[in-house]
Amino acid sequence: MAACITISIHAQTVFSTLESWKTGNVGFPAVQLDFVDGWRCPDSLAHAYGFVLGGTPERQLFKSTDKHGGTYAARVVTKEQGMLGNVAGVLTNAVINLDIVNQDFTLTGGTPIYGRVYYVNAWVKYNPQGGDSAFVAVSALKVGAGAGGADSILGEGVHTITAASLTRSSMYLSLMKLRH
Repeated sequence: MAACITISIHAQTVFSTLESWKTGNVGFPAVQLDFVDGWRCPDSLAHAYGFVLGGTPERQLFKSTDKHGGTYAARVVTKEQGMLGNVAGVLTNAVINLDIVNQDFTLTGGTPIYGRVYYVNAWVKYNPQGGDSAFVAVSALKVGAGAGGADSILGEGVHTITAASLTRSSMYLSLMKLRH
């Protein structure tokens, strides 16, 4: 899947590219992974904590030239990551927090926004394998608005990907009612 995310908000437009990549060694024994500036993928956590998770961690993020614009795109894949099982291919601009005890991960941070978000757009390409399916999901969070100071989800948007060609995925971010 290749993605280039654009967030449109009244006068604020955030455009995150996938142009700046680096490689780094993670885990023991060290495995070389791709990293794109401003984005995160859980495969680095799987390699860093592979000794706890068991099994052999798998790469999930790859630098690709199969893109819509610019020089590079991200190829993101679902892979088995030890006792966590199949971990969805995730590419996020938030911080990924791994909870090994509960075999779960959460996201914090991301791009600050200053107004109502209506749509998030991404160019994606899906290469289905067998009976696989894929979707792109976005969430708007308000930091500290939930019970006990937890982050609260303000809105979500989801788009199911069915085409095997490069397609613009436009997700309407529908707002949720907050309960106090």
